[in-house]
Amino acid sequence: MPSSTHTPQPLALVIFTNRLTALIEQGFSLVKTFTLLEDSPEPYGSDAIRLREAVQAASTLSEAMSTRPDLYSPYYVFMVRAGEIGGILEVTLRRAADIISKEWHLMSRWKQHETEIFLAAPSSRRLPESWDALSPYQRTAIQLLFCDTWGAILGAGVPILRSMEVVRWLLPSEQALLLDEAREAVANGQRMSPARLGMLPAFVSAMIDNGEETGTLNSALVKVAKTLEAELDTWATIEER
Repeated sequence: MPSSTHTPQPLALVIFTNRLTALIEQGFSLVKTFTLLEDSPEPYGSDAIRLREAVQAASTLSEAMSTRPDLYSPYYVFMVRAGEIGGILEVTLRRAADIISKEWHLMSRWKQHETEIFLAAPSSRRLPESWDALSPYQRTAIQLLFCDTWGAILGAGVPILRSMEVVRWLLPSEQALLLDEAREAVANGQRMSPARLGMLPAFVSAMIDNGEETGTLNSALVKVAKTLEAELDTWATIEER
């Protein structure tokens, strides 16, 4: 493996998360797991020591990670918290690693004059507050990550209200607040009305509506994500010519 000092942070986090997931799946305790992760690519190898000490002091993993936003994004922390609450930590961790890998791939295909914005991976670059400030490619990438994550964690058994808390971190602040309103509507027994987010194509809103009505929301979101990914692949191929 290349020297850990040259490992880009998104890749280092993916490697760290995949190793963490494998050890948890194998039945190792968190204390033993973080001892074994001390040789992971930096800065996560060093942070494994801090996480082990926090867990030994009876802190939850999500609480310990939330104090280092430079290493773990709000999205990542909420994925961990959702896994802890649902007893599926290894599932949500694996999904977080998958999404960060996909995000990194998508960002690398953006036009050179566009600013990289990371959502799942930790970044000092924040999303614009308004959807209107994003380019068409950026919008489609965010729609893809939003639907892909939401469908996957619903399919893993995360309750819908908890899942909406997680995916809000993949949106500009205006849309995140609108999603909070949709979440409140769902909590009160109403339909979420995805069109109110002001960021989804009509076909996506219709598929989410249909999925909610038929009890197949997770599969509808996964289908949407695949459709959007195909669009971006086509877009990138054209741009590369």
